[in-house]
Amino acid sequence: MKPLPVTLIALFGFTFSMSVLAGANYPIAIKAGDLGWEFNSSTGQKVSLLDMYTDDAVVIPPSSEILSNHSAIQSFWDEVRQGGIREYEIDTINLHVDGDIAYQTAYWQSSITADNGTVFHIDGTMTNVLERQQNGNWKIRTQSWN
Repeated sequence: MKPLPVTLIALFGFTFSMSVLAGANYPIAIKAGDLGWEFNSSTGQKVSLLDMYTDDAVVIPPSSEILSNHSAIQSFWDEVRQGGIREYEIDTINLHVDGDIAYQTAYWQSSITADNGTVFHIDGTMTNVLERQQNGNWKIRTQSWN
């Protein structure tokens, strides 16, 4: 994978997962998934983070690289962690659930501290397509953000 500029790496660090609290109350499940992803990304638990994607997940970051397997997705998140992403906030704008598929748009914001101590504030929007698994949990199938 090509090295990514810090600002692009920062943009990639914002997503969510629906691997917890599946059920009829979808907005609560979405928020719980957001919190679960934030915990995993903040602590560097890459395997848990990777488990939040379906086996055939596709991730489309702003760099236009299309990541279509778990190895590429894990390498990508390794680079994000090395870029200094540690804390961020995700707010769902719109959510539509159609059977076992959920469509979400969200706003994200974060800050990243450069090696010289300069703090950069970044934000953007994201779109996610989630798929309910046989066990009732939700996982990310397609993810794109700017």
